[in-house]
Amino acid sequence: MAPAREPGGLRERQLQQTRATIRSAAMELFEAQGFDKTTVDEIAQRSGVSPRTVFRYFPSKRSVLLDFERALDDAFRDAIRASPPSDLTLDAVEHVLLSWAELLQKERESVLQRRRIIDASAELSTYMLESLQGHSEQIEAELTRLWPKASDDADRLALTWLINAVLAVASLEWSKPTSKGSMPRHTRDAIRRIRAAATNQH
Repeated sequence: MAPAREPGGLRERQLQQTRATIRSAAMELFEAQGFDKTTVDEIAQRSGVSPRTVFRYFPSKRSVLLDFERALDDAFRDAIRASPPSDLTLDAVEHVLLSWAELLQKERESVLQRRRIIDASAELSTYMLESLQGHSEQIEAELTRLWPKASDDADRLALTWLINAVLAVASLEWSKPTSKGSMPRHTRDAIRRIRAAATNQH
């Protein structure tokens, strides 16, 4: 029987390093020659591994991009579980949104590179909508875990899309070439804008 893998052990670190090497090589190629034109064989050659190894870590080219989506979802889950909101309101989840914003700020160059790759690809024309749907499902799953009653359905759905709205507005401002503010700052501003829009409705 193979020995159990120790969290943080040498084997685990080697696996994570290989994964990071493949991901970095793929992203460089996607940006240099386009997502659509890049092949798995080219990613393998740039990474110094076999195509089979690439597929072991990433079943498809698109799954390379999905790595970042998983990191965002993990950050949301960790933040909301570390300090559960008291109720289903935007105010109550502000700390979760700011945790998300901190992650994005640390990965700014990678986030912008990813956006350039997606924008330049015909093959990825529906990717952002799929990404939004995926995040929505993860957000709603966590909210359902905290508030499982059927009577909370409408409030969970409303908060899920408020969270998405904050992330979308903040990301739009933050990714502009002229932007000088941090993602946390733009997130706070997006929350203020959305509150104001709701208050000003007639």
